[in-house]
Amino acid sequence: MRPQRGRSGHFAADRWRRQDGVSRPRPAFRRRVVAAARPARHSATHRHRTPASRPSHTRSCTMLIQIVLHTPGWVWGLFAALIAVGLSQVRDRALSPLRIAILPLAMVALSLSGVLTAFGHFPLALGGWAAGLGIALTFARSLVAVRGARWLADSQTVHVPGSWLPLALIVALFMIKYAAGVNLAMHPALATDATFAATCSLAYGLFSGLFLARGLGLRAVASQRQGVAAA
Repeated sequence: MRPQRGRSGHFAADRWRRQDGVSRPRPAFRRRVVAAARPARHSATHRHRTPASRPSHTRSCTMLIQIVLHTPGWVWGLFAALIAVGLSQVRDRALSPLRIAILPLAMVALSLSGVLTAFGHFPLALGGWAAGLGIALTFARSLVAVRGARWLADSQTVHVPGSWLPLALIVALFMIKYAAGVNLAMHPALATDATFAATCSLAYGLFSGLFLARGLGLRAVASQRQGVAAA
């Protein structure tokens, strides 16, 4: 006899009929083959995502962690020292004209060394750094002027009120230097990329220029008071 069909038109799932009328179960190996041919509802590809299918933010976090872990120790030491210098600017201080000039000049030197280290004597990079410095000195001097600074004739120093601005500028300069170093390490060709070099160098010049503009404002306070006293 021919195999019986169910209502759906398929062969009966559980029985086969032989010519002698005796029925027997479907062979076990046939059941296994059919089961293996059917796609698993919850396969391994559904339970576990491959690295390529992971969300982009997960890959970004993993890359960021690897970058931080592979950063040389001296970089974090430098960052800690810069943070300490910035925190020292938070409290009120009495500074001599010489001490007023030290920190701004150091920040300018740090930014210029960052440009030279990253891009060498690339004219566009040096021009971007000079442009940023000039913009800060020309247009931002009033923005970073120290309110409440005054000359102390007895000690020949300038009273400088505490401010968080120096710390913010220091952190910004460090982050620019760190980001530029990471990008250049991952993509060395950026060292000759005009857009990247100009952007980084402009940022270097702007932030160090703000530091220099603030220092020049404090020096002006000292110079004016010293001139009045001499007259």
